[in-house]
Amino acid sequence: MRRILLFTFLALVLIALVVLLPPAVFLSAVGIRESHTALAKDAVGTGDASRLSKSSAAEVIPVDADPAAAEKQLTALVQRAAREGRHITISGARHS
Repeated sequence: MRRILLFTFLALVLIALVVLLPPAVFLSAVGIRESHTALAKDAVGTGDASRLSKSSAAEVIPVDADPAAAEKQLTALVQRAAREGRHITISGARHS
């Protein structure tokens, strides 16, 4: 009876080692190799919050605090963008 229990125990330990050791070694190696490498930060305006979409702003235009002046400024901006075939993002850095 003791031999059967010992054999079963050893078989379970061997199976656990075969299953768990390769991922543990792989993750340890990756952790050691990449622990000193930090991801580079994108410059402001070069991507969204997820960093999946690369884009760059041609220009950043601050909007007037006066609502009437801001409306005229935005109207002129929309007309200019349409004329030049450009896109507009309102508060692009703050939306995501």
